Amino acid sequence: MGTLNLADILGAARRADLAPLVAITALFALAFGMKAAVFPVNAWLPASYHTPPAPLSALLGGLLTKVGVYAFVRLLVMLLPAARDVLAPAITIVAIATMLLGPLSALAETNLRRAIGFLLIGGIGVAISGVLPGQLAVLEGSMLYVVHAILTLTALYLVAGLVEQATGTSDIRQMGGLYAANSWLSLLFLVLILGVAGVPPFLGFWPKLVFLQGFLAEGAWPLVFALLLNSLLTLIVGARLWSLIFWRPRTAPLGKLQGAGGVILLTGTVVMLGLWPSLIVDIAVGAATSLLNPQGYIAAVGLSP
Repeated sequence: MGTLNLADILGAARRADLAPLVAITALFALAFGMKAAVFPVNAWLPASYHTPPAPLSALLGGLLTKVGVYAFVRLLVMLLPAARDVLAPAITIVAIATMLLGPLSALAETNLRRAIGFLLIGGIGVAISGVLPGQLAVLEGSMLYVVHAILTLTALYLVAGLVEQATGTSDIRQMGGLYAANSWLSLLFLVLILGVAGVPPFLGFWPKLVFLQGFLAEGAWPLVFALLLNSLLTLIVGARLWSLIFWRPRTAPLGKLQGAGGVILLTGTVVMLGLWPSLIVDIAVGAATSLLNPQGYIAAVGLSP
């Protein structure tokens, strides 16, 4: 096409032959899907995010995969919507598989941060499902989910670091007894895991509600059932982790905790935005609208639609 300007590419794509455009879109979707950790190109994430120190895991888990999600969404919704429509059945299968295999894998995991990584993967499946119907409400759900995941998963990785610091291990089978010793830490973990599962009134509930409304309006029943099952499986994983880490008795002494201020601040933000979601809904609506109707962006760079 002879250009790197997205607005220029958008105009050229409208005049291009569909067959080569679909092939190019599929390759870009594969690349961005790998960055976002969608199934089946996501094996790198649970094998890597638990290895660095917990603050670095929080940074990686909270931000990096969301860059891939946004690139994936922008490519398919704004830049190449005609090719997206052709690829929609494959994207649906990938999104549903990612939604369900993430929490299912977490059920069998014994390393705490690896389990959180699998929950993160399940959420990526939820986020990319917003590209499918091309409806404003569903795309708004994707934008809301990205904000929720950045805040909630970052805080959850930091809490996992505090748990490992207190117990001296990353193996949940060797943890236990933290509820009696650090009830506030158990409360933080519970709030965040409920947020990841999408339980009201926490922040993760609102994007999933928006998704459900959009999917029901489109009659996308496989996505409706996959989204509900993702929430249920995530809740089961969270209950398993909480009971093993906090509820089970422990005989070994616990270490002292340091650096909990950031976790408390992030968790408080998750709770506040869950109670007052209007603070971010308008931003999500604006972002989704600009992706579906890019004329403003095209005009801003000096090109005609």
